[in-house]
Amino acid sequence: SAASLLDMRPDDISQARAARIYERLSEHYTAAGQTVQAAALMARRSPEGLLYHAQKTLREAGVEMPPQLLAELKRDIENIRKMKPGTKREYEVNKVLKKVTDQVPSDLADKITSTWKAGLLTGVKTQTGNQTSIGAFGILHDLSNPLAAGLDAGMSIFTGKRTKTATMRGRASGFKEGVGHGKRYLKTGVDERQSIIGKYEGGNTVFKNKVLNNVVGGVFKLMGAADRPGYYSHLKNTLYDTAIAEAKNKKLIGKARRDFIQDYVDNPPEAHLQIAVEEANKAVLNFDTLLSKGFSGIGQVINRIPESSKIGKFAAKVTVALNAPFVRVPSAFLSRTVDFTALGVPKEVMRQISHGRFDQRGLATAISEATTGSAVLALGVALANKDLLTGSYPKEEKEKNRWKAEGIQPNSVKIYMGKDEDGKDKYSYLSMNYVGPVGIIFGASKRMSDAAKTGSTFIGQAGQA
Repeated sequence: SAASLLDMRPDDISQARAARIYERLSEHYTAAGQTVQAAALMARRSPEGLLYHAQKTLREAGVEMPPQLLAELKRDIENIRKMKPGTKREYEVNKVLKKVTDQVPSDLADKITSTWKAGLLTGVKTQTGNQTSIGAFGILHDLSNPLAAGLDAGMSIFTGKRTKTATMRGRASGFKEGVGHGKRYLKTGVDERQSIIGKYEGGNTVFKNKVLNNVVGGVFKLMGAADRPGYYSHLKNTLYDTAIAEAKNKKLIGKARRDFIQDYVDNPPEAHLQIAVEEANKAVLNFDTLLSKGFSGIGQVINRIPESSKIGKFAAKVTVALNAPFVRVPSAFLSRTVDFTALGVPKEVMRQISHGRFDQRGLATAISEATTGSAVLALGVALANKDLLTGSYPKEEKEKNRWKAEGIQPNSVKIYMGKDEDGKDKYSYLSMNYVGPVGIIFGASKRMSDAAKTGSTFIGQAGQA
């Protein structure tokens, strides 16, 4: 307002205006689901702007900033001022932001739904399923890499540049680095990767009760920490990948090539760091889709409900949470699974058209991943044709009884275990429910095989798949 501006010095006014511009842009990026850009805006904010943001956040929440916290924030921000851009600075920025948000109490609906969501995430199957799914996506991606590198080399004949190689460098060292980041995250709860939206909705809820805060927050932190090794493994591998491609473009050899690659990985150009971050987030299913953006929009609308309608706001939040407790990860899971099907290539082409630019690396990756997924689909069809792959649990009573009698498990691969005491063939069933995209693709394979057995055309089989 004009009155508040009159109370400010000229440099305060410029910082306030700059901070508001950052906030508008950050809101825009967050609404669009582009958390990396939003986090980058926060990290680049000047120390003065960061302090202004902290004061404004608490003021809007109706929380008075304690003098001790203000002094602490000023010390932290002064240290940030002396730091060079990089992961360490981003961590310190996000540590400041967390100190501020921890002062803002969440409302009752957020506390109830977050506690319930934490309960959903505590199961061993959930933790195991999360890691095996991410591992399955990683294996499929790595299997497709040699083909992607070959396609990229072919495209370079026309474009004159390389963007992709088949290197595995950085995988092990990145994994080790990620373990360290995971331990630190468990201890501090500070996410150096992003500051706007968490992977699991509800993980940023603040409880006044320390026990609840530690228990509920601890569950979300455990899930987040478990992602760190995979995230940094992919991040560092992608940096080495793009560095080697650039070295090829510059036709570097020997020591000049080695020095260039190492310096590139240690100090990557911003555009290529962005590529590495995006691919690392895809690897751990930490990205937005149209569906998650839609639910994010619904959440924003609910948050704008005035305080005079507390009951309505409470009911709306609880209803959405009960019907869709987690949207971001499941929709990202489905999106990545589509990447490993024939639909992956047109999906990538449409993405590039919508962005108005040709992405050689993206297209080579899309074609290779779709090819790899198609091979998995063909393997599933072969297994189903040999009656070694089961589908969904049957609906007919007679078939249900047969499955129970024979111990058949749904969505499983049938493994021959030799003969039993009566000389009959004995089988074991390996569930596909926790092997990420392979399970879904095998499910499509079974449907395709069943459709073929009924005389369906290839179009009909594809429709069933």
